[in-house]
Amino acid sequence: MQNLDLNLKRLFFIISIFIIFNMSAFAESGFEFHYSTLAGVGVGIPTKSMKDLGFKNDFGLTGIGLLQFGYMSQVKEGLGISYLLELGYNLDYYSIIGKPDFNRLISLALNEMFGINISPEQIGIPNDVIVAINIYFGNIQIGLFPKFNFGNCAIGIGGGIKIPLVGKMSITAFGYRETQELDRVDIVDMFNPPIFGYVRTSFDYSFYLSYKVALDIGLYLGYDIIKFRNDGGNDEYGGTLNAGVSFGVKFGGREEKAINLKLKSRTKKQTDEINFPVRFIR
Repeated sequence: MQNLDLNLKRLFFIISIFIIFNMSAFAESGFEFHYSTLAGVGVGIPTKSMKDLGFKNDFGLTGIGLLQFGYMSQVKEGLGISYLLELGYNLDYYSIIGKPDFNRLISLALNEMFGINISPEQIGIPNDVIVAINIYFGNIQIGLFPKFNFGNCAIGIGGGIKIPLVGKMSITAFGYRETQELDRVDIVDMFNPPIFGYVRTSFDYSFYLSYKVALDIGLYLGYDIIKFRNDGGNDEYGGTLNAGVSFGVKFGGREEKAINLKLKSRTKKQTDEINFPVRFIR
């Protein structure tokens, strides 16, 4: 799994470098390209049954290497819309923590499996044992992400799918940690479907180095939609709420604004306003 994860990262890096050195040539023709790194934290949202067992939200890290490319159309002066396709490699953690009632779980299991009726109080396991569940995913991310551009600012909102290819699950309890590597077959067995949906919104500010090249810094907020398989077909939804910062570089995608030039006549004292077909990049 580690070799596959490393190879995917290398492949994504090579594709990124190739596009960076080629897309800049298309920036003047209306094409727009972004390469960004997103880093933040994710808050795991437990399923209903996990909440009933005593689990609650926990925090994990998230990181994305993201390519966005498409076309920017100017709607009117001061407003442009970028229609972007995004492709990325995503590292996500789904984390929950709690103090499950082991007495109740064992009581139910003994009753269902062996027909033994014993009350939770008779088992006597302490209920202050903390259990932490962490699942790491290595995802391919594909989506659509339109952006509304005004001045040097942009607001984006969009979504798509994440395809988990590799992963790792760890369970910590009673002072011990059990870890299991997850391949694609394991992921298919755990999730239905084995593809996650996501939505995300962002705010970016561009520091232009030239007319068509800029450094971007921004904030983002997103949510991953995860459906867990349960025995008996009672599948349940959980998810991860993500928030963080983004840093990147942008080629193209800058709105233009028409200007009027005011010239003073040599023979008159008044100033004449003349409309010239001149455009400048703001």
